[in-house]
Amino acid sequence: MSSIDSLRGVEQAVVNLQQQIDDLAQSDMDPTQKMMRMQNLYLQMQQVMMMEQQIYQAISTIMKARHDSATNAIRNIR
Repeated sequence: MSSIDSLRGVEQAVVNLQQQIDDLAQSDMDPTQKMMRMQNLYLQMQQVMMMEQQIYQAISTIMKARHDSATNAIRNIR
C-alpha cells in the first residue's frame, strides 16, 4: 500500500468517525451511554490522527534522505 493510499484511508476514517459523532450528537440515547460512545469515538479519532502523523513522518524521512543523497551527489561532482 502506498503512502498516498494510506493517507486516503486515514482521510476516509476521519470522515466516517465525524459522521458517527454527528449522528450520536443528534441521537436520543441515554446520556451515560452517549458519553461513553462519544469518548470511544474520540479515542478512535486520536488513533487515526496518530496514524496520519506516522505516515507524514515516514514520508518526511524519505524525502529528507532523497534530498541529502542528491545534495551529496552534487557536492561530489564539484
